[in-house]
Amino acid sequence: MAHTRLILSLIFLIPLAPPVARAVGGPGSAFGEGLRLTNTAWALGMSEAMAASAEGVSALSLNPAGILDGTLTTLHITHTFFVEDLAEDYFAYSQRLPFGSAIGMSVHGLYDSSTARTLEDAQGNFAGEAGAFPVGFAVGGAAYALDLAPFLGRLDFLQPTGGASLRVVWQQVDNRSWLGMTMDFGFKLRPGSGFILGGVLQNAGLVKGQSRLPLQWVTGVAWRGQRLLSQTDRLLVEVDSPVAVDRDLAFRVGSEYQVRFNKVGVAIRGGWKQEVEVPEAIGISTGVGFRWFLGRTPWGVDYAFVPWGIFGNLHAISLTVGLIPAPTEKVISKPKRREWPIVFYPLKGEQARYEVIVREPAELSVALLNEGGIFVMTLYERRVVWKGTVEVIWDGRLLTGMWANFEMTYRIRVQLGDQTWYKDVIPKKESILGE
Repeated sequence: MAHTRLILSLIFLIPLAPPVARAVGGPGSAFGEGLRLTNTAWALGMSEAMAASAEGVSALSLNPAGILDGTLTTLHITHTFFVEDLAEDYFAYSQRLPFGSAIGMSVHGLYDSSTARTLEDAQGNFAGEAGAFPVGFAVGGAAYALDLAPFLGRLDFLQPTGGASLRVVWQQVDNRSWLGMTMDFGFKLRPGSGFILGGVLQNAGLVKGQSRLPLQWVTGVAWRGQRLLSQTDRLLVEVDSPVAVDRDLAFRVGSEYQVRFNKVGVAIRGGWKQEVEVPEAIGISTGVGFRWFLGRTPWGVDYAFVPWGIFGNLHAISLTVGLIPAPTEKVISKPKRREWPIVFYPLKGEQARYEVIVREPAELSVALLNEGGIFVMTLYERRVVWKGTVEVIWDGRLLTGMWANFEMTYRIRVQLGDQTWYKDVIPKKESILGE
């Protein structure tokens, strides 16, 4: 097992000499090979094919532009089980900010305290072992994403977002250590019909020493479809193509099928990637995920399984918690005249329409709440809007694809700048008499 751990460290952590560096993948593999390791069980289950679809904490190392897609302040931890005595952990945090932006922070590390130190004789032959030495790899960084629609004029229909991340990389083997700094730059476009386009330049930076970083560009195309087999399901399919300085063009394919049962969501994932570093590994992966609420707090657990060739099997498990902040908004006083609710009949094809008058540039977001004031879904994504009128439309369906509870009084919450107000809306079912 000691020799297995040593081989694993050589492949993913450091080459001990330039000839070894060339043997495991060329100049780009000499430092920071751990930057290529997938951080979350969600991404592992899809074979890393998430450059376009990654959201929130999962996007921090895949495409920083995706952290803007996370709707809640989120805490995340992933633990990956490799071979004996080798551990990998990933901690992440993401949060939406005003004016269509978001930030994220993460720490990712591997550690093995018992890698065997081998000896050689004068002819270079194996001459036994001399104890063990530590092997460590750590990455810490921060990312920022921004809604680019207000700055691109007529291209705002593509819903463009951009992001960048800065990471510090540290690596140690025995008494030798390396230090580097990398940056990622990514974008996402949503042309419609469920398609998402993404691109990201990864691992551009500097290293203290003679090593180089695994610089690469990844292009991703994803498609999301809803209500395929039931009213509560959706399908995600993505194809990515990474091009690295030390590798040929390759492809990754990932898919995820989600279905919701009442308040519990279940996801089944699978993927395949062409670039496989481990001998005898076939590049496939699979995983499952669960989402549910405890009170108002959303929780998530994900698991991934990867057959890892000569090293056996890789298992990863993630825990994600969404934090709903306490209300701090300034609520506009209610008008003196009575505001009548919006009443509409979804089964007749009617929609609830509400106009928001914007008198000066400000950040706008609109959410749908139930009778208890609990968040149901987003009707208008948070972004900066200019002077004019914004029309908010709701067709009476929920995120699951099912119709809302007829006769229940929902509330539309409008947040414009530092002001917040509410509008009641009631979806009604057509009576037997057609009223």
